Amino acid sequence: MKDIRIAVTGVTGLIGRNIFYEYIRQNMADLGRLHVFLLGREQGGVSFRARVMADLLVDGADYCGIAHGARELEDFAAQRVHFIEMDLYFDGIGIGARDLALLRAHRIDHFFHSAASTDLRDSDAVQAYVKRVNSDGTGKLLGLVEGMDVREFCYVSTAYACGIASGNIGPDDTDFKREFRNPYELAKLKSEKMVRDFSLKTGRRIRIFRPSSVCGRLIEPPLGTINKFDVFYSWGAFFLALKMKEVTDRERIFEIPFDVDARVFSNPLAGLNIVPVDYVAKAVYQICTQDCPGNGFNLTSPAETPHQFYLDEMLRHLNITGVHHVDRVPVKKNARENFYYRTMGRIFNPYVAGLPMLFDTSNYASAMARAGIVCPPIDKANFGLLMAYAKKKFFGLIPS
Repeated sequence: MKDIRIAVTGVTGLIGRNIFYEYIRQNMADLGRLHVFLLGREQGGVSFRARVMADLLVDGADYCGIAHGARELEDFAAQRVHFIEMDLYFDGIGIGARDLALLRAHRIDHFFHSAASTDLRDSDAVQAYVKRVNSDGTGKLLGLVEGMDVREFCYVSTAYACGIASGNIGPDDTDFKREFRNPYELAKLKSEKMVRDFSLKTGRRIRIFRPSSVCGRLIEPPLGTINKFDVFYSWGAFFLALKMKEVTDRERIFEIPFDVDARVFSNPLAGLNIVPVDYVAKAVYQICTQDCPGNGFNLTSPAETPHQFYLDEMLRHLNITGVHHVDRVPVKKNARENFYYRTMGRIFNPYVAGLPMLFDTSNYASAMARAGIVCPPIDKANFGLLMAYAKKKFFGLIPS
C-alpha cells in the first residue's frame, strides 16, 4: 500500500486534533506509511512541538486504543511527524525557509486547515482579529499551498456559514445576502469563497467541511472528552461561574444547590444541532479516503437537540434551579437577567431564537454506512457523559 501524507493546521484545537487521531487510529496496522505535517504556533514561550507532545499524545493514545500509553505515539511522532512553526496572525504566517522547503519537497494527499479563532463576540477588536486570522489567514495559507504539491485542500468551516436560515440546508448553501449571527460565521463563509476560488484558479481538488455545534467524544474513549468549552458549554459555564462566586466549596460545588431566578429566552419549537467531535473526525476520514463526490459536506447530527432539553440538563447537572424558559426576551429584567442578556445572552440568543434547521448529509451517508459508523444521539444518557466530563474540568473555568 502507498504512503499517506497529511498536513493539519489547528491540531491543538478541537477538530484538528481529532482528525489527527483518526488518521493514526485507522492506520495503526502500518504506521510506517503515515507521514504527518503539523502546522501551528508557539504559545507563552512554549514551542509548538512541545505543546503537541505535552498535551495531545496522551489523549491521542486513549483515542487510538494504544495499550502502552503515549510511548508508541511518541516514537511515531519522532519518526513520522514534522512540526512546523506557523502563525496565521503574521503577515507571512511565520514559516521558516527550512520548513518551507520541507513542505514543498513532499506530496501532500490531504491538507486540512482547521486553525481558526472561534470567538463569537462582535466587538470591533474581535471582528478585526477574526478577520485577520480566519479570512486573511486562510488566504495566506492558500498562497502557501499553491506552491506545494497538494492533492486535496480540505477546509474546516461551520454549518452556520449558511447564515440565518431554516428548513433544509444543503452542504453548499451559500448566500452573502443573509444575516449572520456574528462576524465569525461571515468570516467562515468568506474563507469558503476563497477556497472555492482557489480551486477554480488552480484546478486543485477541495473539500469544505461544515460541522455544527461540536461536543465531546461519544465514540472513542474517554467518552465526553473535549479540550474547549464553547458554544452550548459556555452557556453552562456562565451559570457555573455565577454559582462559584457564592459557593466557595469547590469539592462540593455540584452537590450544593443554587437558585438563580432568571428568565432565559429560547425557541421551544427548535433546537441546536449538536455533533460529537469524534464522529466529525471519522466522517472527515471516510469522506476523504472513500473519495465522496462533491465539495461541501455538512458534518451534523440527524436531528436537532431541543433547546429546553439540553439547557435544563446542564442546569440539573450543575444543581442550579430558578431558571425559567420564556419565548421572548423579558422587558423588565432583574439584576442577574440584565447581566445575562448583556453577556452570554447577547452571544447565545441568535442560536436559540431561530427556526429548525435540517442539514443535508446525503452526499456521504453511504460512505458512513459502509464504514459502519452511526452518529451517537444526543439523548439523556449521552448528554450525561458530556456533562460528567465538563464538570470534571469545571467547564474550563479552572485551569488544569
